[in-house]
Parts: sequence; structure tokens; C-alpha cells
Amino acid sequence: MGFLKRLACYAYILCSIFKVYVLAAAYLLKQYTSKIRKPTGIEGSNRGKVAIVTGGGSGIGYHISKQLAKHGVQVIIGLIAASPKLSESEEAIRKIKHEMPEAKVEFLHLDLSSLESIRNFVDAFLQKKCPLHILINNAGLMFPPYTKTVDGFELQLQVNYLGHVLLTSLLWEKLKTTGQLHSYSRVINVASSVHYVSDMPADLDNLNQEQQNFSAHAAYMHSKLAVVMATYYLQRQLNRDGHYITVNVADPGVVSSGLFKYVSGFVKCFLVRPAAALGILWTMEDGAYTSVHLALSSEVEGQGGRYFFNCTNAKSSHLSQNVYLQEELWHKTCDVLHLDVNWPSTCT
Repeated sequence: MGFLKRLACYAYILCSIFKVYVLAAAYLLKQYTSKIRKPTGIEGSNRGKVAIVTGGGSGIGYHISKQLAKHGVQVIIGLIAASPKLSESEEAIRKIKHEMPEAKVEFLHLDLSSLESIRNFVDAFLQKKCPLHILINNAGLMFPPYTKTVDGFELQLQVNYLGHVLLTSLLWEKLKTTGQLHSYSRVINVASSVHYVSDMPADLDNLNQEQQNFSAHAAYMHSKLAVVMATYYLQRQLNRDGHYITVNVADPGVVSSGLFKYVSGFVKCFLVRPAAALGILWTMEDGAYTSVHLALSSEVEGQGGRYFFNCTNAKSSHLSQNVYLQEELWHKTCDVLHLDVNWPSTCT
């Protein structure tokens, strides 16, 4: 790589880092001046409902699972069944059942970095012959070093975005047969405020970064913008086809969670820890509220294609609302995942 190319690469990486942390600081200020809203409009019993929560055994996902179980929902946690994740998920289930002995919670192995594992997870779920009312695509990674998955994709792109698109597509028929008028099936895609500063190209080949010009921060931003854009595109198709399914985006806010695992010591020391000490970094329980609100609230029944922050409808980035780019991204996503580009319209 020539000097100018290296210089451009370093500038790109530094710019990505700068944008992420400036946005994080702005969001922390927003959280400091905002009152945390809890889910509203959850009425009656939700017994009989079934939910899948990816990454539901730890972090925000654990609190989503716990709150759903508290409201009577049967929760199936999708989590890697390998040490230490196996013991982590078992401990999560034990804690939930200790507090709520009647809770129905179990886990199935799901590794979003493997498309084969996603297919196996869906097969295992379908063998249960149960309905599916709620799918919460919560699992994610933030800023890991460059890694290619067994399927040839950059790790964050596959875990945060591509894997969840495939999972949703494979569960679509189940969601469709479960949904009814006045009782829609609900898909909640967990995104992030960092999508606001992503300038993601529509070209998925560029989105799937190669190692020589890799920025972990840019990859994370782009994967989360892709989540938002795909949500809007998918809901638009649903509106046209008349299926009783809604798809929405949940922004959990800036939360003290395991996602900070790969953040530098400098950032932890001068941003994360002070924010946590001042109480402006939300707890994982706080971060779960918006997903639970979208999953169970009667206030959002039949409403899809929306971006929610702090249990309130919010406005996503201008770029995320570009219909042309949404369609371009969707076509390229379906191409690399070998899905029918007309999905979900082709689902009968």
C-alpha cells in the first residue's frame, strides 16, 4: 500500500473513532437531561406468547428475557452453547427461575457468526411446534479486531446484521402464521445511536471491509445503519402485502454492558467509567425497556417501520430514510445470503 493510501486509511480510521465518541458524548448528555421511560400499555396476561431473544443470556438481552418472562411470555434464548457462554446462559436461566419459579425460559444454541448455526437453530425451534409472537434481534458485537467469519464476512457485519436478516427470513412463515388482526407478530431489531454518524456505502462489497483498510468503529456504525435501513424496507413490503407482522427498531441508548469489552483503556478511563459514576450511563435494565415496550405494549399494536429510543418514537438519521439506498442494500443483502430478493412478498 502506497504512502497516500496508508495516510487516507489512517484518516478514515481516526475520523470513524472521532465520530463515534463525539456522538456518544452527545447521547450521554441527552440521557443526563432525560427521564428514563419504562414500558407502558402492557395490559393483561401475555401467557401463551412465545419470544425468541438473540443474545438473551447476558447484558441487555438478559434483562429483556427477564422482563418478558415476568409478563408471562415463554422465552427462548439464542446463545452460543460453548463455555463460558453455556454456563452464562444456564446461570441466566437459573436466576430468572429463582426470582420467578413459574417462568418459562430455555435456550437453544445460536452462533450468529455461522449461517449454518442459524439454520440449525431455526430447525430446532420449529421442531417445538410452537407459535412465535415476538422475535428480538438483540445480539451484537462492538469494535472487535478484524475477523472473517466461516462464511467470509466481516464479523460485526454478520453478527449484527446479516445473521439476523437470515434468522428473520427463516422464521418468517412462523411469524406470519402466528400473527392475527389486532395481535400482530412483532420483530424488534436492536440498533444503536451510532447509525447517525454512519456514511455507509450502498455497495455491500465496501461494507464488508477488508483487513488492510479496516476500521472497527466504521464497521460497527455501518452494521447498525444497515439494521435500521433493512427494517424500514421490510416494513414497507409488509404494508404492501398485508401480513400481520410489524418490524421496528429499538435504540437502547448508551448502556453499561459487555459491549465495551473491546473499547480502549483510555476511553474506558476517561469516558465510560466517569459516565457510569455520574449515573448518565444507563444500566442494562434501562437499555432493555425499549425492546420490551415494542414487544408487548398495546400502544404500538399494528405499527411498524419506526425507530424507538427511550420507549418513544424518534427520528433516525436522514441517510437511513433514503428509500433508494434501502432498496440497494436489501438487494445486495439478499444476494450474499442467497435469499429471494422479493422476500417477504414471495412468502405465501
